[in-house]
Formats: sequence, C-alpha cells, structure tokens
Amino acid sequence: MSDFTNLCRYFEKNKLLRGVTIDDYLQEVYNNAPMIRPFIRAAEEISDPYHKNFPALQVAHNQIGHAIANIASALELQRGEHAA
Repeated sequence: MSDFTNLCRYFEKNKLLRGVTIDDYLQEVYNNAPMIRPFIRAAEEISDPYHKNFPALQVAHNQIGHAIANIASALELQRGEHAA
C-alpha cells in the first residue's frame, strides 16, 4: 500500500496524471508504475498488528488511513481554475 501511495503522490506532484476520471488516473499509474518506480523513495512498511495488542492495531489503522488519504488526495480530479 505504501508503494502505491508513493507512486500516486509522484504522479500527482509531477503532473503525470492524464484523463478525466479517477479510473483514468488509476490506469495511468498502473500502466506507468514500472517506469516510475526507480524514481520514488522506498516504501515504508505498514505495521503488522497480527497477534499484537490493541495499541499495535491502532498504529496499523492510522498508517493505513494515512496511506488511503494520500492516495485519495493525489488522485483527486483536477478542477478548472474557475471551480477552485
């Protein structure tokens, strides 16, 4: 998940997302990930809470939530300047 997050953020930051729908953006990331992967930082591992205490579960939950928020932010559809 972290690797995909980094890919989405790279594409968004470098204005490499093409298309008009989120599906288009996802396809763009999917199609070009092998070419872009060498340029992104190593993915941080999400903690594995399996067989651990509740605080470990909370840490993993927060890490997953943060990753999803970053993906959603990076893939947010671009709006025209008049809509901003």
